[in-house]
Amino acid sequence: MPLKVARALAAIVAVAPLLASAPALAADECPDVAEAGQDLRAKNRLLDARKAFIRCSAEGCPGVVRADCRRWLDEVDALVPSLVVAARRDGNDVVDARVTIDGKLVELGRPIELDPGPHVVRATRADGTGAVEQDVLVSAGAKGRNVVLELGAGKPSTRAPAAPEAPPPDKPSLVGPLAAAGVGVAGLAVFGIFQGLGRAGISDLENSCDRTKSCTASDIDPVRTQFTVSAVGLGVGAVGLVVGGVWYFVAGRSASAGAPPLTLRF
Repeated sequence: MPLKVARALAAIVAVAPLLASAPALAADECPDVAEAGQDLRAKNRLLDARKAFIRCSAEGCPGVVRADCRRWLDEVDALVPSLVVAARRDGNDVVDARVTIDGKLVELGRPIELDPGPHVVRATRADGTGAVEQDVLVSAGAKGRNVVLELGAGKPSTRAPAAPEAPPPDKPSLVGPLAAAGVGVAGLAVFGIFQGLGRAGISDLENSCDRTKSCTASDIDPVRTQFTVSAVGLGVGAVGLVVGGVWYFVAGRSASAGAPPLTLRF
């Protein structure tokens, strides 16, 4: 059988599953798919270009488009390169080696079709040890190129593992500072209310018994109590606001420096 005919038959066998699974195109879609295939081919994305040509060469597309796509399909199929990867140890095949190309797991001893260009072939033992990598520049049309990786020999993988992302810095908890500030605000509210009540009480005393100098302890004590509560509220409010502010800023600096969180005890 002539070599050209044998290659044509091999190409038909290779693309037959793709033809069977390719979705049918409407007649008006075929020219766009054919044009997309040509663009992919120009960018050396031969595997994607072949899929496009398979679609526009199927029945249902106009005859002219179908004929062009079938011709382009034959041309692209001849250009798609492939690698056959083997792993060895001390000259012996390692049949259970784990091999990847560009991070994708592939089968040993089987032609693996790729786009032309640089690729990274990596092999390890079945347990993941003895890793070795090889950069391979694959040329268009290079069919069945053999790549043999010697486990435990040659230059080991120098690709540094990706550094784990540092956890984000802990944000200071706002529960404690807000609680302290809330107490401070409540204390200031008490101060304002009872300060007003006390001033109103003084005004009432001045307008009643103070003019006749007849104010008794029972008249004065409620007003005195109101001013006492007001003073206590002012003190609590000031302490609460100061503690809340200091707690927030100190806790924030401790979290950014990796120090244990601040604990306030009263």
